[in-house]
Amino acid sequence: MERSLGRIRLMMAVLVGLCLVVSLSFAQESRAILSGRVVDPQGAAVPNAKVEARNLDTNVVETATTNESGLYTLPPLNPGRYSITVTAAGFKTRVQSEVELRAADRRQIDFGLELGALTETVTVTGEAPLVDAASASLGTTINKQLVANLPVFGRNSFTLLRYATGVVYGSGRASSGERPFDNGGMDNVTINGGPARANEYLIDGLPNTNNSDTGQGIYLTFAPPPDAVEEFKVQTNLYDAEYGRTGGGVISVSLKSGTNAYHGAAYWYVRNDKLNANDIASNAAGRPLSAFRWNQPGAQLQGPVRLPGIYNGKDRTFFMYNWEAIRSSIPRPSNMVVPTLLERTGDFSRTYVSGTSGAVIQLYDPLTTVETSPGVYTRQVFPGSILPASRINSIAKKITEWYPKPAIDNVARGATNLTVSPNPTTDAYDIHTIRVDHNLTAAHKFFATFMRSNRHEDGGLGGGRSVFIAMGKREAAPTYYHWRTNHGANFNLTSTLGPTFISALRVGWNRHVLGIYQYAMDFDPANLGFPKTLSAQVQSLSFPTISIGGYQTIGYSGTATMTNYSDTWTVGDTVTKLAGSHSIKFGADLRLLLNNLATKRPSFSVSATNNFTRGNPLVNSATYGDGLASFLLGYPSSASSTYENYPAWGQRYYALFLQDDWRVTRNFTLNLGLRWDYESPNADRYNRAVRGFDPSGTYTIGTVSVRGGLLFADSNNRLPFKRDLNNFQGRVGMAYKATEKLVFRGGWGMSYVPTPGDRPPSTGFSRTTDPSMSVADAGIVPLLVSPGCVGPDCGMLTNPFPTGINLPRGRADGLRTNAGQSISYYWPERSVPYVHNFSAGFQYELPFRTVAEASYVGTRSRQLATSKDINGITYAQYMANGSALTTQVSNPFAGQLPGTGMNGSTITLEQSLRPYPQFTGITEMGRTIGTSRYDSLQVRVEKRLSAGLTALFTGTWSWNTTFNTYLNGSMDAIGQFIQRLGGSPPQILQLTATYTVPLFQDSPRIVRSMLGGWTAAATFSKQSGGLMSVGGARSTGLDPRIPNPTEARMFNTCTFNSNNNTRQNCLSADEPIAWIIDKPYTLLTQPQPQFNKWRSVSPPNVNLALFKAFEIKESFRAELRAESFNAMNTPVKVNPNTTATSSLFGRIASISQNNDPRSVQLSLRLSF
Repeated sequence: MERSLGRIRLMMAVLVGLCLVVSLSFAQESRAILSGRVVDPQGAAVPNAKVEARNLDTNVVETATTNESGLYTLPPLNPGRYSITVTAAGFKTRVQSEVELRAADRRQIDFGLELGALTETVTVTGEAPLVDAASASLGTTINKQLVANLPVFGRNSFTLLRYATGVVYGSGRASSGERPFDNGGMDNVTINGGPARANEYLIDGLPNTNNSDTGQGIYLTFAPPPDAVEEFKVQTNLYDAEYGRTGGGVISVSLKSGTNAYHGAAYWYVRNDKLNANDIASNAAGRPLSAFRWNQPGAQLQGPVRLPGIYNGKDRTFFMYNWEAIRSSIPRPSNMVVPTLLERTGDFSRTYVSGTSGAVIQLYDPLTTVETSPGVYTRQVFPGSILPASRINSIAKKITEWYPKPAIDNVARGATNLTVSPNPTTDAYDIHTIRVDHNLTAAHKFFATFMRSNRHEDGGLGGGRSVFIAMGKREAAPTYYHWRTNHGANFNLTSTLGPTFISALRVGWNRHVLGIYQYAMDFDPANLGFPKTLSAQVQSLSFPTISIGGYQTIGYSGTATMTNYSDTWTVGDTVTKLAGSHSIKFGADLRLLLNNLATKRPSFSVSATNNFTRGNPLVNSATYGDGLASFLLGYPSSASSTYENYPAWGQRYYALFLQDDWRVTRNFTLNLGLRWDYESPNADRYNRAVRGFDPSGTYTIGTVSVRGGLLFADSNNRLPFKRDLNNFQGRVGMAYKATEKLVFRGGWGMSYVPTPGDRPPSTGFSRTTDPSMSVADAGIVPLLVSPGCVGPDCGMLTNPFPTGINLPRGRADGLRTNAGQSISYYWPERSVPYVHNFSAGFQYELPFRTVAEASYVGTRSRQLATSKDINGITYAQYMANGSALTTQVSNPFAGQLPGTGMNGSTITLEQSLRPYPQFTGITEMGRTIGTSRYDSLQVRVEKRLSAGLTALFTGTWSWNTTFNTYLNGSMDAIGQFIQRLGGSPPQILQLTATYTVPLFQDSPRIVRSMLGGWTAAATFSKQSGGLMSVGGARSTGLDPRIPNPTEARMFNTCTFNSNNNTRQNCLSADEPIAWIIDKPYTLLTQPQPQFNKWRSVSPPNVNLALFKAFEIKESFRAELRAESFNAMNTPVKVNPNTTATSSLFGRIASISQNNDPRSVQLSLRLSF
């Protein structure tokens, strides 16, 4: 305790000390930093030398003065071309004529002066060394030529970060995950084995992220077009303490700034079906290409600010403005499984076990269920697999009328029988980007950026919406309207406060608004036959969610109807001071994160599975049972209705850092840093949140005394878990320049992972009513609306909420809140996860402006969040009772828990044995005891622009494991994890290049315009596929890969079924068994093997671009451009079926692809 208090006192002392120097500081610099040393001919330091960097495009000058050790550090510099001039009394003037600085560069350039007069000038035309001798941090720069020329889907510059080492890009289909408005897709990135959506995104040094309440992690806000982006850098190993709040890397984007010359462009990018290839499903079905439209116009203007007769901003004030829009209509073919006309009448006599002929599925009557012995059940079959008309529920029959009719009547069970195409999704989007740079004085300069984007989508999920609209049943379409709007503003003031003292003040704000509105909204369920009294009780009216196992879900589906406002406020300053051979930086990072959410759930949801029509309710089989049959009988497996709370979350983030870049010798630099982070727990403005679980508090339900229940936030206890104040992070890096072209680099550092998604439940303030649909809530015998009921409408579908809808009571019920249902809470000792990252490698400068780098890179993640049900039975109880756990016993809470699955006269034996039997489950979240490991070899070869060519190759070979998964869930001891392979592919190879053909450059203009001006660009990507696994069976340990797999059998499917002691899905009687289907309630005692080489097929992807420039006048040109995405038209086929109990096990059952077919984009661009 004393040690902890001591560290806190130390932290507070550092905080106070820093605040004396800088108030409200922020530091995550995305501009270039140029530093170095000035020496005389004998190698001695030259103090008081003036170092001047002049931007060759704007004439803006930044200056610095060397200290007593000859060291200098210039104020942060915008990416661009500079000339560097060094002057000192008694020495000749030294000029480095052109130095290229890039986004987030840390360049170290030393100057040796010659004795002589200041009027004498030594000009160096050769390029300064390209290797990084100033820092050990690793990263990849996507330079402005690549940003401008590479084929980029949707013109989203952020997708280029996939070409950096250590990056795994998981956006899914480019057409729905990589567009500039695909927040949540384009940012699904992991770096060096870290968690997804845990990276820092910066625009001009300020956060470009939001904490939208749609899932876990950080979400990207703006995706500026390539025309607005100068370049960006992906920093993957950070040994500089100014960077933090990341579980992987930092992606820094620098926007373009204006220059002394006016430049502008107008352009239009077009894609449509006439240019595209068809997908394999449409080709197989003989369907032509669906109509597709994509129009992306834009315009840009940049230059000095001039107001004729009033103000001339040459050399002083500059602007850049970009506007871009998208109008698209994209086919979203929906492959659906809908009930056949026979099945809708209850006739399953042509629903085959496998294929389109042979044995038909068997259906069993759940009302004939008999328990022949503890945990063993039998039922009587429906003759001919036909449900009697007298048993079909009237509401179920009405709902089947809302399903579209199938296009094909006889297909393999579970296979698509209706494809709705083109079924377009439409989008309207625009983005405005403005940047203004102004030089107040020689010592004070500022820039400001303003951004706004707006996206509106119709038909986001596809969901076969066009066929529902054609039927006049729009409300049953499982799709939605969707909009996202973003606003942002940044301000940056850089001041030279003394010869060796620099400050950079920043202030920023961005807002992300997310809206979704389901087609199902504003529909009264009474129109389907549900009770009108039910409609009067629900929070909002909608077509209910109808989810039937094996068939298309209709009605309210997918992401909830919502409006979400996410605001991020940032303010700060970076301070740099030279002291001897040390360049010292210090500062702080202050952020306020706000999130307000209003959600409307469906009126209610109803699900049906094959459970009630199986021969054995405890054993799944492809030969019997059907979800639609259960539904038609009126026996849903579950029903629920939720009243939602409208939370108002707030979170604070504070950080302090101190960084010392120590020039130990001429060739050796040490980076030493210390950072402290504090990210507060999320708190609700109105304290409508759970703050923990009391395991010993007692109360009564009826006459039964029980213990255990939820604790709630209040004005005195607002936080769901403790504050984590002990997050100190050391950083150590070193760079040793063995020669002018060879540098050895390595380092170690810690960083804490952002946790905006760690929001506590609002149980009590939100409330779900989910009554039991079966006797004892065991899923074996269906409940009836009344005892002894006879007729078709006796099932619970007729009135799924017999005791009404439970309204939220806030914290009024205290510990009893949500009794009869499940609850969850955060572990009160939850801590912020952190990552150790380390590397060792070298950089070598090759001829032709090429740098090669190879590094070992490793990470060790600690304090990863885990979750566990703490209300499960013990291992001994499980082994002793087995399937008898489903046996019914007397319910001590009968009649006391209305609207829950525990209100009946009986419950299962398993429920009665739980530590807290009044709850069905208790999930403890956020116990931060998980770990992961990542080791890799990373190679980068970059050729900077020369002779018209620039190229970048990156390769990552990695091994990734996690240690945060339980084998048997609640029965395992806390922390008794098994090791699993992580999500990083073992191999990722990326190659990008752009080349301007240097022909006819010296020819007359008309010749040069007609025959010259050709540029080509290409990208190549190849990575390992995703890990494969099987459900419904355990592995025997046999590698399931087979030689020459086919779509009919992609792997060894030979299975032993313990329920009937038979082999199935085997090629021969002696084929080795790969899988075992266990009897019910068989406990796993060993982790299932994972086969690292058994992965989904992942073919390479190639994108190409070719464009031709026409010089109309000396400063005006036109450009025609053609781009091809997936140029080889290589399909990524869907994975085979991996459910061992399915008749399609091991087969690629549907002809479809997971990627987009070849898409061609044409554009015209006019520029001056």
